Amino acid sequence: FFCFVYQLAMWSPLRRFVPGLTAAAGIAATAAFQGGARQNRPQHFVRAEEVPKKQTVRRTVDAQLKRVVQAAAETERSGEDEELLKKLEELESDFWQRGKIHRLVLTGGPCGGKSTVMSDLVQMLQEKNFLVFTMPEIATEMFKWSGGKMWDDFTDTGPRGNETWAELQVEMTRLQIHIEDSILMMARQSLTSRRNSSTPPRGAVVIFDRGVVDNVAYCSEDAWSLVLEQLGTTTARLRDRRYDQIIHLVTAANGAEEFYTLVQAEGRKASEGDSESTESARTETAEEARALDVRTQQVWEGAAHHFVVTNDNGKPFNQKREEVKSIVTRMIGEKAEGSSSSILLD
Repeated sequence: FFCFVYQLAMWSPLRRFVPGLTAAAGIAATAAFQGGARQNRPQHFVRAEEVPKKQTVRRTVDAQLKRVVQAAAETERSGEDEELLKKLEELESDFWQRGKIHRLVLTGGPCGGKSTVMSDLVQMLQEKNFLVFTMPEIATEMFKWSGGKMWDDFTDTGPRGNETWAELQVEMTRLQIHIEDSILMMARQSLTSRRNSSTPPRGAVVIFDRGVVDNVAYCSEDAWSLVLEQLGTTTARLRDRRYDQIIHLVTAANGAEEFYTLVQAEGRKASEGDSESTESARTETAEEARALDVRTQQVWEGAAHHFVVTNDNGKPFNQKREEVKSIVTRMIGEKAEGSSSSILLD
């Protein structure tokens, strides 16, 4: 990206009527060099004292590009220059959004607390002046759309051994990708539209109830291979290019067994007297839930920022909720209360 800024700045037609871009190019090149020097650092965290330096470079380049766009808009231009200015405006807008949109996946085994934690995060982030977008779990929505019969109509060997299930996984994954992309499009547009408001948002956070990669844990190896073949992609590409942070909430069936239930937080079972509710899409026994939790952790292995929040040592659920909020607080560039001197960067 920074190299592209530098090349654009060195393009003589643009320098002809926007000389100030050279300064921005120099800063961009310096930032690119400094960023590359840290590229191979194995840790996911950097020292807190490095944060102001990185953020200052970003703000400086952003301010330079904005001034260049303003200067270009006030200069007499030819038709060719108009096209250049349009590209420059798009570049400046893209750079301004850089680091302001966070793509967060909440995942985990059944009855891990995702629904409750998502509500916590929406409230916390909105109070911090972030735009928040949420996406429900596609499999759960399809269960509702099918009237609760979705899992019952496959072969006796279960969905993992059914050819139709493999084809359905392809379509579910494709649908999930389309919806995720649409939500991100809305997030970018909303962020840009509110940029010059009296209280512009600090950024946008998109919270996904499970990501595309979670589907690996719910189908056979052959079925997932079919998904990748049909979509022309790889698991690593889906994992690393679509999401920034992964937070895994371990199922209550592992460490908090007395709280494991098939009833989801979205509502009670119809059999409990609520005629407006629907049956839960959760059907796993505690043993099955533990196995599924392990598989779900494994499919996300290799993600740059993968956090596992456990129920170890009798941890109460409220503590689990606070741990997630602490992780997300660091994600948006703040120092979490009671945390160490490290801060998570995008």
